Amino acid sequence: LLITSLIIRALGLLNRIILTRLLGEHGISLYSLILPTIMLFLSLSCFSLNSAMIKISAKYKSKKVIKTGITIAIITSSISSLILLLILKTLTSKLLNQPITYYPILFSIPLFYLTSISTVLRGYLTGLEKMTSTSIANLLRFIIMFGRGRRR
Repeated sequence: LLITSLIIRALGLLNRIILTRLLGEHGISLYSLILPTIMLFLSLSCFSLNSAMIKISAKYKSKKVIKTGITIAIITSSISSLILLLILKTLTSKLLNQPITYYPILFSIPLFYLTSISTVLRGYLTGLEKMTSTSIANLLRFIIMFGRGRRR
């Protein structure tokens, strides 16, 4: 687990360096504007599901826990997506003062669903103490992200 975490951190650093070189000064400034908004709504959509799933799956080792967790994840992601859709135009034009950020934030909405479902599955596996599956999944995710960043 420690070695996997170290590899993920190193790949994250390399990915950040490549991203900075590819986007340039203007792209990084837009990225810095958009990222806090996306992270706020990601946090709202995940809604501490990871820690809840760890505790519940450690106590009840049933597949029904996953179904219930994914249902809750979809509901919370839908609510946060709806809130974002309702305030997006005002957010980009009034608060961020950059109407160009409208579409990048809009296209990040599917990310809320994927992240919350991933959080539920990660919490379930951690609760069952299957840490190798979680570590390998995180490592593969960063390798794929690193590979995409280099091709662009």
